[in-house]
Amino acid sequence: MSKTKPLPKISAKPTRSPKGTIVNLRSDEVVEAFHAIIDASIAIESYTNKLHKNFNIRQPSVSIINALFENGGTLPQKRLVKHLGRTRQATALALSKLERSQIISREEADNDRRKRIVSLTAKGWALARKIRSSHDRFFDIFTSCINKSDRGKIAVILRTLIESLNKDIKNFN
Repeated sequence: MSKTKPLPKISAKPTRSPKGTIVNLRSDEVVEAFHAIIDASIAIESYTNKLHKNFNIRQPSVSIINALFENGGTLPQKRLVKHLGRTRQATALALSKLERSQIISREEADNDRRKRIVSLTAKGWALARKIRSSHDRFFDIFTSCINKSDRGKIAVILRTLIESLNKDIKNFN
């Protein structure tokens, strides 16, 4: 068995990365945090994929249903595409599948025939409530090992990390 080299230590004094993000973790803590985030992401994806199989639905469709649910059941298709961060083509494909399953309907906007309005059907609303309930149960299971006062902080921390990462991704090139 070969002996691995210990990771170099970085000063605990805050420094700035090339993109301006403050870094004050030692490199071994950074690596550990990175792997923990990746492992959590994989575990969450695996678990939610199993949940969604119960509904005979895939993640892109769940994202659409959740976006509509959170916005009162109706959104312009263009805004939905932007909200999801997916291509128009990928969103249109997922919408077509949902429309064939009678989970959503699409209609032309009253004031502009070029615009399409996407809405949950009665079947879509029922499915959205079931999905939301399963996500709530998942959150309870996922956070059961954490005290209640810290549970609410998880979403805030993750959203902050995601927003920061998305900014860096946009500035990457």
